[in-house]
This record gives sequence, C-alpha cells and structure tokens, in this order.
Amino acid sequence: MQPGAKNAAVAGLHGGALKLRVTAPATGDRANLAVCALLAARLEIPLRTVSLRHGHKSRHKVIAIDRPGAGIISKIKQLGVDV
Repeated sequence: MQPGAKNAAVAGLHGGALKLRVTAPATGDRANLAVCALLAARLEIPLRTVSLRHGHKSRHKVIAIDRPGAGIISKIKQLGVDV
C-alpha cells in the first residue's frame, strides 16, 4: 500500500502481493479506510463487506471480504491475486 499517492489505483503485483495506491495520507486510519474503499469499488461490492484484518500500521495489509461469491473471486483473480 502506498499512501499519499497522486491517484488511487490498483498498481499490480509487487512481491507476490497486490500493490494499491491511495491518495489518503497515512495519518489516523485514513489510508486504511481508503484501501478498503478502493477494493470495494474495484470489486463492485459494498464497503461494509471489506475489512482490514492485519497491518493497521504497516504498508503490508491483510484484507478480508465477508462471504465472497464466485463472481467476487473471479474479479479478485482478474486483479492478479491467487485465491
């Protein structure tokens, strides 16, 4: 995760993980919320189904999606992530 980026984007894979760029600064929980919002928007799912499980103060995060269906798993795979 790269906070404070010029544009919010999914930047592909980096070291086996999905690299996300968010415009929010890494202060408080703003960048973490922006990461969840970016993924929810890209996967076209409600924000309430996306949550941060680990890495609140790290650039490396573990994100959980509540009850992902087959369509969501397909969209995640299109981002380049093995599920």
